[in-house]
Amino acid sequence: MKCAFLFALLFTVPVLLYQLWAFVRPGLTEAEARSASPYIPVAFMLFLSGLSFSYWVVFPMMLRFMKKMNRTIGAIETYGIDRYFSFLFDVLFPMAVAFEPPVVLLFLTRIGPLTPERLKVTRKYAYVGLAIVGSCISPPDMVSHLSVTVPLILLFEISVVVSGRQWRAMQQKLTNG
Repeated sequence: MKCAFLFALLFTVPVLLYQLWAFVRPGLTEAEARSASPYIPVAFMLFLSGLSFSYWVVFPMMLRFMKKMNRTIGAIETYGIDRYFSFLFDVLFPMAVAFEPPVVLLFLTRIGPLTPERLKVTRKYAYVGLAIVGSCISPPDMVSHLSVTVPLILLFEISVVVSGRQWRAMQQKLTNG
C-alpha cells in the first residue's frame, strides 16, 4: 500500500503543485504570478532529485548501517516485502520533501517578504534546523547523518546565493525602470 502511495504521490506532485498554485494565484498581483510560474517545474525536479538522492545514496547507507547493527548484536536479518517498502517509504518521502525549501525561499524572495540579508542573519538557525531534519531522516551513524545534512545545507546555501542574485536583479530593475 505504501509503495503504491509513493508512486501515486510521485505522479500526482505536478498536479498537486498546480492546484496549490491555482489556489494561491488569485491572491497575487500579475507581476508576482508571472514570476512564480517557473517555480512549479523546479519544485518537481527538486522533489525528484530528493527521491533519487535518498534512493541511491541514503537508503543503501541506512541498510548497511542496519546490517552492521544486526551483526553487532547477533540478530538474524529477515526483511519482508512489507517492512522493506515501509522502510523505503519512510526514508524516501521525507528526503524528497526536504529538497523543496530552495523553491520556497526563492519564491518568498521574489515576492518580497524574504531578503538575502534576512537569510544570512538566520543562517545559523537554518543550519541547526537542517541538522535536526538530517538527524531525523538518517540513522544515528555520523557518516549517514552528514551525508543527509550536508546536501541540505548546500541546498540552503545555493538558495541564499541565487536569492541574492535574484534580489539584486529585482532592485536594479526597480531603480532602472
